[in-house]
Amino acid sequence: MNIFLFSQLHAANIDKFSEKIFISHQNENIFNQAEIYEKYISQLEKIIQNNPKTAFINNIIELEKNISIKHDEIISEILQKKAKIKTGNTLILKFSNTTNISQYIQNNSQKIKDSNSVFIFRESENLTSKNMKKITWEIKNISDDILIFIDQEWGQINRFISFENWFSLEKYTDYLYVFFRFNALSSQEKEGLKQLFWNSQYFPSMWNIWTFYKNISKENKQNFLEIITFIQLKNLQNHGINTHWFIADLDLWNPVISWLNRSFSENILDYFDLINAYIEASKVTWVVLYAKHFPGHGAGKIDSHSDILDYSQNSDYVEKNLLVFEYFLENTKLLWKWIMVGHMYLDKNISDKFHKIIDKSDFIITDDLAMEWFKKIKNIPENKIFSTQEILQKNNLIKVHTQENIWIK
Repeated sequence: MNIFLFSQLHAANIDKFSEKIFISHQNENIFNQAEIYEKYISQLEKIIQNNPKTAFINNIIELEKNISIKHDEIISEILQKKAKIKTGNTLILKFSNTTNISQYIQNNSQKIKDSNSVFIFRESENLTSKNMKKITWEIKNISDDILIFIDQEWGQINRFISFENWFSLEKYTDYLYVFFRFNALSSQEKEGLKQLFWNSQYFPSMWNIWTFYKNISKENKQNFLEIITFIQLKNLQNHGINTHWFIADLDLWNPVISWLNRSFSENILDYFDLINAYIEASKVTWVVLYAKHFPGHGAGKIDSHSDILDYSQNSDYVEKNLLVFEYFLENTKLLWKWIMVGHMYLDKNISDKFHKIIDKSDFIITDDLAMEWFKKIKNIPENKIFSTQEILQKNNLIKVHTQENIWIK
């Protein structure tokens, strides 16, 4: 607690004093406010317990009560937003740049409302930024609480053009969140950040980001990543998209992860830095984060679109990658704790750890249940578990199944 404020407690009108504290933090995002008030409450409770005969103990008790009420209001607001999420099948919607967006969404408005979540696909070409905004605007006209999923991993995996009028770093440095972090960078690091966005229509890939990150000074690595993740999530928010999955697969040369520049690093500590940055960006944008492909998809020579990854003989990789997912789940605190599970075989001995970690997730999202090789899974050897089968009976599951309701008219 601010020492100057605390020194005024003995003579303060506590209601006015409380209001002064609340006003001093009103520009903080709601998650930070909750954490700040938790610290206040903890400090005040220690004083009450250790110094019950302090001259102005009644004022301290009253202040602790006021801050507790404020804290409870904030927690209630966060929980209300979480409570609006529905499990079940997410509704698949497919668009092209020539689709009559208004008519298409109007025709399916009741299905969209009932599902309360949609997964946006596109035809062969990426949607324009303008059309992407129109799609999400029309969906949110049905309900502002609808979750909007899109497989926009950036780099080589895009579904829409990221920047309608080309990328401009200046637009983002207008945000104080970016301004202070950007000005902490050296002139060389600032120039590197600008170079990162060489293709000014699309966001850079995770591998591109890592190649710059590794050369950033130790004291500025977090600033750099917090700028990058903010631009990424703010861009999604500006397009009306309220969820983002990030690849949490350690990079060990898998064809659909490494070869497409989708993984950030092979180093766990690098991933911890990235996750910390995503958490901060999520707090200020309210974009729901979820990590994929649990428990790890970055090793092996198999493309899971055409075959099933078998990690039952590579538990060392899985054990290592589980640390990344566990770190994400344990450090999100009041934020959403979501995991997307990939299709893969694992050694049965890892089953307990698999469930222990995934049970920390608020919601679990399946990989596409219409993948050809997933549908061919019949018998699982006794010494293995199959990741998707392990989650299908969970009651907090959101299912992605592109053939169940895709291309609805």
